[in-house]
Amino acid sequence: MKKTTENFHFKYLLNKVYLVLSEYIEVHNKLFAGSVFIYLKPSFDFGEYKGFGKDLLNQLEEVKQQLNLSSKEDGIDEAVLRSFSAYLLALEKAIQKFTEIMSNCDSKSQGNNKNYSWLKHRKEYREYNKLCKLYASKGKILQDHIVELGDSNV
Repeated sequence: MKKTTENFHFKYLLNKVYLVLSEYIEVHNKLFAGSVFIYLKPSFDFGEYKGFGKDLLNQLEEVKQQLNLSSKEDGIDEAVLRSFSAYLLALEKAIQKFTEIMSNCDSKSQGNNKNYSWLKHRKEYREYNKLCKLYASKGKILQDHIVELGDSNV
C-alpha cells in the first residue's frame, strides 16, 4: 500500500483544491480588502462574482466526487481523508456564503431586493468571516496530518 502522500491521484486532488483556494482568496482579498463596504459599491458587478462563486463550488463538488470514488481503493490514510473531507466541507460553506452575499448585493444593486439592508449585509459578512476562519483551521489540521505522514511537499 502506498503512503497517502505518494498517491498521485490524491496529490492531484489536493492541487486542484489549492488552485480553487488561490483563485478564491485572490478575489476575496480584492473585494473585501479591509472593509465590508462592498455593499455600498453601486456600480459594482456583483453578478460576475456570484457566477465566480458558483464555478468554484462546481469545481469543489467535482473534487469531492473524485475523492469519494478513489479514496478507499487508493489507500489514503483515514485521518488525512477525514481532514481533507472536513476541509472541503468548510471551504465549500465559506464559498457558498460568499456567493450568497454576492447574489444579495447583485439583487440589491438592480433594485430587486429592497429587504437586503446594511444590517443584514453586516450579519452575513460576520457569518462569512466565521466560515473563513473555520476553513483555515480545518486546512491547518489537514496540513498537520500530511506533515505527520512525512511529506510536507504536498
